[in-house]
Amino acid sequence: MLNLFMPIFHLSVEDIEPNHFVAYVFELPGCFGNGATMDEAIARVPARLAARLGVSDPPQLEVVEVFTSWISEGDYRVNAFFEADRPPLTAAEVEEGLELLIKSRQALMQVIQKVPKDAVDRQDERAARGSITGTLLHIANAEAWYFDRLGLALPREQLPADALERLEAVRTHTLSTLPKLAGDARITERQGEQWSGRKVLRRTLWHEGDHTNQIAEIIRRD
Repeated sequence: MLNLFMPIFHLSVEDIEPNHFVAYVFELPGCFGNGATMDEAIARVPARLAARLGVSDPPQLEVVEVFTSWISEGDYRVNAFFEADRPPLTAAEVEEGLELLIKSRQALMQVIQKVPKDAVDRQDERAARGSITGTLLHIANAEAWYFDRLGLALPREQLPADALERLEAVRTHTLSTLPKLAGDARITERQGEQWSGRKVLRRTLWHEGDHTNQIAEIIRRD
């Protein structure tokens, strides 16, 4: 039975890359569904949302915005800047974001600990960057790149070569930088794409969570 007292959760959906749609629950940062089609991405949200809320009844969902990516000069794919990305983060939202980032990293490390040592550097076409090590470097590099969109990236010379050390260095920088974005209304534009502190947090949580799920699936199938 549908719980009529449960609030409606609002989804913003984008085709972040070809054949990869993401449906974000903006009331709950880090909660998303993804799939090869928009319908598939949306269909995966209820179970993840229910798990996040600790409820059994399916939540009510409403799609409020759909963004279609496009290619700018230099073959750069411009991804979504939703209206929900526009307001500056509040101090309370930053505090929640810090807690979510810590939990997200814990989830990733728990998955990594299950990877056999001989599989970490092994070439694997199922991994996002050819291997699990490559994927970990990609997670760290993307997080640094998101903050670079706001001019707040960790300098390149401070990025360790080792994948786990790079993850740690970038995340340490993120945790120290995010509080500075509370109340910061800046919106920047790079290569035709707009960025805000709220969008940087959204993308960071999504990206790490998405690849954590991907690595977990590789382990499960091996």
